[in-house]
Amino acid sequence: LQRMPLICLRLSFVVCQLFCTFAAGMDNMNSSSVGFTAPYLPPVSWWQRWVDAGMPALSGDMLVGRHAGINRALIDSPNGPLTITIPLAKPSSPISPTAEDPTATVDRPTHGAGGSRVSDIVMSPHGDWRHKHWHALESTYFNSPFFEYYYDDFHDIYQGDEQMLWQFNSRLIDLVAHLAGLDDPSAIAALHRRNLSRRGEPYYQVFAHRHPFVHDMSIVDLLFNMGPESIYWIA
Repeated sequence: LQRMPLICLRLSFVVCQLFCTFAAGMDNMNSSSVGFTAPYLPPVSWWQRWVDAGMPALSGDMLVGRHAGINRALIDSPNGPLTITIPLAKPSSPISPTAEDPTATVDRPTHGAGGSRVSDIVMSPHGDWRHKHWHALESTYFNSPFFEYYYDDFHDIYQGDEQMLWQFNSRLIDLVAHLAGLDDPSAIAALHRRNLSRRGEPYYQVFAHRHPFVHDMSIVDLLFNMGPESIYWIA
């Protein structure tokens, strides 16, 4: 009986350690869950969350499954929403020889027990997807109000030679952020100060005469249709 207080004290110490360990694990989980990586032409809602979080640096170290969707985008079409998908190379498949060194191949580990690290995911050249995706964008948005103004910027990226999904997606996100004015903190602050946000409201879509408004399409749907005013739906 005289030893009971000591035993209780030790048990309390162990319980406290377990609780602290659990709490730390939850903090790590929460901190990682709010991280942002670089999806393919992500939807408007992704941009809203990113801006709300202060536009933190995108991480290529996040682990994602092959079906996480970071290689898919949803755009408009005459027949309704259309998903365009970048084909991915199989795990640990070599990158194709480059023009600088036609004999070179690089073996990149693209998959592990926890999934693929985003910066390690290799795009496959299968099916000439760059040409097909650009053709889909051009066919859909050629008559949109702002496509012609942004044509060269996007066309240059789709004519590029990136082999890593992270690099390709990041270039597109950087471009959209610039064209939408998101790289100007004062513009975002002005919208908040003057309460000009139009989040959740429909905007003009090029096929509005063919089908009802479609919410949360790829950011290019908003950008090609609304141009510089896109920031009102994002910030």
